[in-house]
Amino acid sequence: MKKDVVLNEIKNELNFKERIIVRVFTKTFKSVYQLGVQEGFKWCNNHVR
Repeated sequence: MKKDVVLNEIKNELNFKERIIVRVFTKTFKSVYQLGVQEGFKWCNNHVR
C-alpha cells in the first residue's frame, strides 16, 4: 500500500526511540479510527430508518 511505503520511509530516518513512538501512535490512531467507523455505522443503522 502507498501509505505503508511513506510510513516506512519516514521510519527509516528516525532513531530507535522515535520509531517506537511512531509505532505506538500509529496503532493507537488506527484503533481509534476503527472504533469511530464502527460507532458511526451503528449510529446510522439506528437513526436512518
